[in-house]
Amino acid sequence: MAQPIILDPSEIWEVGLCELSFSERQLLADNTDALVYFDLIVPQLIGTTMVRFLRTFNIIMQEDYGVEYQFKNVYYVPVEKRMFRDIRIEILNLAGERVPFTDDKTPLKVVLHFRRVITP
Repeated sequence: MAQPIILDPSEIWEVGLCELSFSERQLLADNTDALVYFDLIVPQLIGTTMVRFLRTFNIIMQEDYGVEYQFKNVYYVPVEKRMFRDIRIEILNLAGERVPFTDDKTPLKVVLHFRRVITP
């Protein structure tokens, strides 16, 4: 069992998606807008619904290469959960369906950056 991660509850924390990568053979979809949902963050208003939405990106396959996104502009969202043992990240298309990854032997890599908000 994993050790719990505890963020100091007296401080304000944010998280941003820095990098996302996967192998080309993992994915069935191409040229698709994808939405990244993350269970630790404060719900955001998207349309008329409050959801735990972290980032959007467009999946464009490159021949014979994996797909790697290194986001130059990291968008930070407030963290709601202060103690956790694991996290849940979902990648959905605009229809709300999971983006199909087929190769379960090659990991999907997600790099998150947690930071404390410094208040004056």
